[in-house]
Amino acid sequence: MNHRSSGRSLRALLAGALTLGLVAPIAAAAVAVTDEETGATPVSTAETDLAAYVFPYFAGERSADDEKIYLAVSESDEPTAWQTLNAGEPVLESTLGTEGLRDPFIIRAPEDDTYYLIATDLQIYGGGNFGRAQETGSRSLMVWESTDLVNWSDQREAEIAPENAGNLWAPEAYWDEAHQEFLVFWASALYPDDVAPEDRRIASSYQRMMYATTTDFVEFSEPEVWIDMPRGAGRGMIDSTIVEEDGTYYRFTKDEADMTVRQESSDDLRLTQGVSDGDGWDLIAERIGVGEPNPWGGTFTSGEGPTVFPSLTDDRWYMMIDQPSYHGGQGYLLFESDDLTSGEWTSVPDAELPRSPRHGTVIPITAAEQAALLAAYPPAEEPEDVVPGPAPELGDATWSDDFTAAELDSRWKIHAEDASAWSVGEGNLTLQSRPGDTWQNDNAARNIFLVDVPAGDFSAVTHVTAPVSLDFQGAGLIAWADIDNYVRAGLSHVGLADGGPVVIESALENARVFTSEFTPRRGSQVEWLRIDRVGDELVVSYGDSAGQWAEAARFTVDWDVTQVGLYALAAQNGTSHTAEFSTFWLSTEDGGSDDEPLAVEVEAEARCAGSRGFVAVRVANGEGSPVGAVVETPYGTREKSDLEAGKSTLLTFSVRDAQVPAGAAVVTVTGDGGRSARIDVPFEGVDCS
Repeated sequence: MNHRSSGRSLRALLAGALTLGLVAPIAAAAVAVTDEETGATPVSTAETDLAAYVFPYFAGERSADDEKIYLAVSESDEPTAWQTLNAGEPVLESTLGTEGLRDPFIIRAPEDDTYYLIATDLQIYGGGNFGRAQETGSRSLMVWESTDLVNWSDQREAEIAPENAGNLWAPEAYWDEAHQEFLVFWASALYPDDVAPEDRRIASSYQRMMYATTTDFVEFSEPEVWIDMPRGAGRGMIDSTIVEEDGTYYRFTKDEADMTVRQESSDDLRLTQGVSDGDGWDLIAERIGVGEPNPWGGTFTSGEGPTVFPSLTDDRWYMMIDQPSYHGGQGYLLFESDDLTSGEWTSVPDAELPRSPRHGTVIPITAAEQAALLAAYPPAEEPEDVVPGPAPELGDATWSDDFTAAELDSRWKIHAEDASAWSVGEGNLTLQSRPGDTWQNDNAARNIFLVDVPAGDFSAVTHVTAPVSLDFQGAGLIAWADIDNYVRAGLSHVGLADGGPVVIESALENARVFTSEFTPRRGSQVEWLRIDRVGDELVVSYGDSAGQWAEAARFTVDWDVTQVGLYALAAQNGTSHTAEFSTFWLSTEDGGSDDEPLAVEVEAEARCAGSRGFVAVRVANGEGSPVGAVVETPYGTREKSDLEAGKSTLLTFSVRDAQVPAGAAVVTVTGDGGRSARIDVPFEGVDCS
């Protein structure tokens, strides 16, 4: 049965290569859904026409759920609009190997319509490293089977890469009609047999494309090298995918020389390249899609994980290429071609793809299979746009800033300042987000505005206006011990989030391990945000439509918060957005000590010594026991660790200029019994010229 006039048979379509990102079920190692529960039955593709597409993928490495398998189905027989299944939750997860799943691929057996789903065994979230994963990574692929795409077998692990391989990445398969078996292919870095695994270095090797054969994804032949093309230190060829038309095979592969996709052809599926003299596929085109517009306001520059599939309505072909953040994008981009032999591909940037898919596969399915998937794994209901409510009630603040002054209050400290990207005055602190993040090892965030907080409980509140439009733009509150230990709460754009992409992202990073929770806020541009410290918990809240505080997340931490403040990030690709903070409110009174306040007096004055200015700060101890004092000014910090009872000390700070503008000194005093106080003392400016 031919579904169109091009000569591409239904069998070729169903048995051909499909690439997808695998993830196991939400609560089990295989999807915990039975035929009785869903009514799903195996569908013979010979009985009905193909009418839609299924798209399995993984979601990245930013959270514990990202390296699992998600599913989406097209809304029609066009791949330009999709529904994310299972309310945006993963459908498959791994309980074997590294317990991470990436680069899933699905194929339908031509004889009995069994689906095989295979995936990379790799976990980067939580401290994984792409370099080490190519040296001493898993040599296995993970396998599931299904007859209806709804009910899946138990997961099994197949170790098929050779012992001298450092990894097995992005496995795919193709039904070899001539040999009546599957050709399974993947990327591996190979090392000399006499180099111990702990001594391997990827810079001394490179990725080859390997292959083995199987009829059942249980027993496999010995692996062989398929493509052997060194492309630089540690770089080779990866992510191959295959389609066939009119007896010619077309292979698409990521070339790590420039991280782009190349297209080749051959009449011999098993023909090697770079392995023996005279071998090699015919090159059709390099740098596929480079320069085409992408959906994020830029152009396609590089990518990986190509998946190629036919149109169900005409003679076009489609290709998706994953352009992740480290290649300047935000996920998959759709391309189309009228002629598979030409190597010419045009982007379709207005296609509405699933939220933030990463290295996945698209395969045609029947209308019955589409309906069964929608019934078993219904999409989430679309939320209504957020309507801003009245301001939540605030108590008495220890200190607040409404940003009405022309100069930033001296209490603020700026982490990694970029002075060109912020301004203050007329009731707003305005930040233009900059490239960088606080996420795990990426500590390149700029302009984090912080104020000190003493030990004990506190509440911090802000009101922010920050329309977000691109993934991982975000702005809000942060409470930290340092950049590797913090809680942050911001109005963010997260495409993979359930109910997203506009959400309140409540995130905890503990010793460079990041996790986050999402509160859907569809259409929101303005938010009240709050972080409370209560004992060893940090509680994130937001202002709801009724003007009440609603809890978004709660985290337990074993470190002390030393500073709280404000941030704006453009973490994905550096595309800036504007965040306007109209207030910052801080209270350290709730849950604080009932002890008597410290009897300490502080005076600050700008003075002249000839034509040079300096600031003098006097601290007088009226306590009956010694106190410690740390004095911070715009001109430095000094400490008096043991100021005796009834005594005073004078600390001076050189300005080295004739002009001393008005400012403030911040004095933190600690006394017996753990009592402490923070005293802010303004001083007037002076002209010593």
